[in-house]
Amino acid sequence: MLGFMMQTPLLLSSILMHAARSFPDVEIVSRTPDKPDHITSYGGLLQRSSQLANALDSIGIKPGDRVATLAWNSYRHLDLYFGISGMGAVCHTINPRLFVEQIIYIVNHAEDVVVFFDLAFINLVYSLMPQCPTVEAWIYLGEAGDAKIVGAKGFPSYEGFLSGGSEAYAWPEFDENTACGLCYTSVTTGNPKGVLYSHRSAVLHSCAAALPDACRISLDDTVALVSPMFHAMFWGMPYCATRRQGLRLKAQDLLAFCEGKIAKWWMPDDVLFVDELPHGATGKVLKTKLRELYGNRDLAAISRTKTP
Repeated sequence: MLGFMMQTPLLLSSILMHAARSFPDVEIVSRTPDKPDHITSYGGLLQRSSQLANALDSIGIKPGDRVATLAWNSYRHLDLYFGISGMGAVCHTINPRLFVEQIIYIVNHAEDVVVFFDLAFINLVYSLMPQCPTVEAWIYLGEAGDAKIVGAKGFPSYEGFLSGGSEAYAWPEFDENTACGLCYTSVTTGNPKGVLYSHRSAVLHSCAAALPDACRISLDDTVALVSPMFHAMFWGMPYCATRRQGLRLKAQDLLAFCEGKIAKWWMPDDVLFVDELPHGATGKVLKTKLRELYGNRDLAAISRTKTP
């Protein structure tokens, strides 16, 4: 005998719509190298994710297609998390710290159709393009004029891709076991292995992660997200925090929290905020360059964010 409760599939789009409906004005703050603070809201996140889904529809992206990201943490990356999976495609977050050969293998194995990338990885993208035949479009996460700064002319911009698109989207309803995210292992024997997340698993994880004996996230909390968004689907925090109102990516909040709340953590006496970390062609931080710039200071005391 079956129960009479409603049959609603567990989909990530329902989390986004819930947040935009219940607390549309709650802030989402992120920090990027070019802007000290970017502030949007859950209402704005729904609008931009809807624009993204419409834009992906317009270029023929179908349910099940893999759409990749090669990017650091940002509000645009958050758009991608919800917009790609919400329309039924698979959000494939690529770890830029892997060797170029591994990334080439991952993109080809996943058969990614589109890759959204930060301009910090433009040299890496140039290395990938000739060897990734399934990718039909490479779109950088920025505005139209940003590409000129790093010599990346010819690539479409993310803001241009969204421009003019409708801020309303009819999020489809489909089987909750449909794939929503894809990550590849970084420490394994042989080639990296793909891990495919489902909408059902992501929604249930977002509920469990907020419980008192887990991350203990409530409506009264602000969440500082510092784990890379390309790692393990960001531990599900974009979905978990969105279900419960608080999502704030800000360095000062994390530092204040560590100093005031975590007595067992060793906190450096001097924390240096730098504009941008020097990266090599593969996206790895160049520690030798850091030492040249900042002398013999403890690298553990150097923050990865821009000066407030």
